[in-house]
Amino acid sequence: MTLRALVVCPEQFGDAGLPTLAGATQRVLDTFVQWVLSLSGEDSEVVLLAPQEAEVHLTGRRARAVELHAPTVDNLVEQAERAKELRAEDGFVLYWLGHGAGTDVTREQGLYYPAGGHSVQFRLGELRSDMCGNDRPGRQLWVVDACRAYGQVAAKQWPLGSSASVADPAWTGQLVLNASRDGEKARWEEGLGVYTRRLSARLAAAQLATLDLDRIEQEVISLEAEFRRDWDEGRVDQIPTHTLRSRDGGSWHPQDYRPHVLVPQPQIEALAEILDKWPFTPAEEAEVRAQLAHRHSALLHIDRSMPDLVPYLAGLPLPPEGDPPLSTFCAALVSHTRAAAAVRAWYAQARGTRDHLPDLRPLVSLPEEKTYLVIHMRRLTGATDDSSAVPGQQEEAHYRASAWLYTGMDAAPLDLPDTRRTRAQFPEVLQEAYGASCRFSNRLTSARVEFIVDRDLFHEQFGEYPLHPVDGGDAPRLAERNVYVLRDGYRHGPFGTGLIGAWAERAPLLRTRSAVDLLEWQDCPEPGDRARLRAAFAARERVGLVLPRGRARTNTGAGGNPAERDDVRTALNGGAVLAMWPGSCHGDCPLGAPDGHCRSQAIKERLRRALADRPLEDFPEIVSELGAREDAVGGMLRGATVIFDDPRRSPLAQTAYSVPVKGHRDESAR
Repeated sequence: MTLRALVVCPEQFGDAGLPTLAGATQRVLDTFVQWVLSLSGEDSEVVLLAPQEAEVHLTGRRARAVELHAPTVDNLVEQAERAKELRAEDGFVLYWLGHGAGTDVTREQGLYYPAGGHSVQFRLGELRSDMCGNDRPGRQLWVVDACRAYGQVAAKQWPLGSSASVADPAWTGQLVLNASRDGEKARWEEGLGVYTRRLSARLAAAQLATLDLDRIEQEVISLEAEFRRDWDEGRVDQIPTHTLRSRDGGSWHPQDYRPHVLVPQPQIEALAEILDKWPFTPAEEAEVRAQLAHRHSALLHIDRSMPDLVPYLAGLPLPPEGDPPLSTFCAALVSHTRAAAAVRAWYAQARGTRDHLPDLRPLVSLPEEKTYLVIHMRRLTGATDDSSAVPGQQEEAHYRASAWLYTGMDAAPLDLPDTRRTRAQFPEVLQEAYGASCRFSNRLTSARVEFIVDRDLFHEQFGEYPLHPVDGGDAPRLAERNVYVLRDGYRHGPFGTGLIGAWAERAPLLRTRSAVDLLEWQDCPEPGDRARLRAAFAARERVGLVLPRGRARTNTGAGGNPAERDDVRTALNGGAVLAMWPGSCHGDCPLGAPDGHCRSQAIKERLRRALADRPLEDFPEIVSELGAREDAVGGMLRGATVIFDDPRRSPLAQTAYSVPVKGHRDESAR
């Protein structure tokens, strides 16, 4: 039986800006190589890739058993191929001492290697796969004493091996040892890696005669526990790890990442206790969550309390770039909450003399990204908008509410009570959704609020709903704080699927500027020609409909004009994304004003100017801004009803631009 050891110790690393490891080869020969050669039951041979100056240290048995080669790329590749020639009864050891870096969240390590005056990074994962199988050496020990910290990734990484997958699960035994955990540095002490020195001493004391992987793993586990105790007491800042690939077909058993190892458990509990006692405001909590999600997008919709976030974040793997999530969390707490002093004191103590947690960095302001609070009121039973029904004889309608908070086009379902509501309880739904949204965002005052409702609710005064329950006095109203719009609940329901195609295909037009000509305008006093209106939408010539009449004239229940109401429905059935009509006309004049000048033309001109340099998707905000002006047109637009149903943000309907939000309740079953 042959035991071949490939020992890589380049000492110098070209132009990578990495420190040289002068004299390391001699110390490796005196420690790890000496242990390999001490295995009396093995016919050992060592291939050493190191500077030629190491030849002076090859005396006695070393001179006979150690084959020295220059650390070139060609020599490394050649020796990797030679290792594959070993037989199943042979043994193989790979030892690598040098510089390395973590490369990605899969924890693949890149190892620096000189290449003609500069350096490249090699990965060992492919070679390990190539060395699996029944025809490969049955005993393999891989030892890597190199850093795994992120931030020093070479432009190109070179695989060693073919990256071939292993079809036969009867793998060979591979024991892979790393000097540190993912994201940590491997420390250097007295001209040699700390791990190499302590590992070699422990293996030598075990007095092994052969490459016995079971015995070696027992020693390794004991050594890792020793490092952990020293780490807890601040004497070291790395903890070795190992993985074992078994010969009997078992899979990898990763012990490389263990939750809560960057920060000890008592310190995790201490921070959670601090946060549990601190009364965060909704705005503080939302800003912390926004900062965390901005830097770690996978955490966007993690709905945990502030104290519960501490152990959760402490147990996450380190990202390939940037700070650990727990560090970002603490930086946000320091920057945006009144708990800054307590968190800063905890952080200084938790960090201590170790560099697992970086210095707290000031967090920049987040870029403003539009947010949308979408509320769906689904009718369960009761009244419809049938104008032929006898007043007082209709059953009171009941509804079930759902809500989502969109950041851009990314949606988070909100947790609302799953109860039946009457129309009188709609304000409570808004307050519940508004409060739940504070868990994700502190920018709700700039959010657009969207109500997906049945068409008979288009005249409902949603803007007058109070945003918060108050104990005495008046609460702020929705229209005073937010732009709000209505959305067509019919096309989002089970009977409106046939309307989705024509509606969704208009989504790209929402980015159009100077889009007044894409809107269908009706003038006073007569309703429009519905045949022409239907033809315009069928020909894809229109995106929306603008009516000049006030709210009282668009709702039959309040004495309005049924024909005009049917114009709105005709447009929506044809795929309209938006519809708008002013809050009221001036006086009783059929032309809209006592002076005989209809305001509809003035409204159209104002909108034309506003849309000249803004996309159509800003239409609700434009109407709100124009309605804030203190003039006749502003008075008409103040309280205007705006239907704006964006196909790109559809939590219920499947379109080419959106999919139903995952986690949404199946309301059709209720």
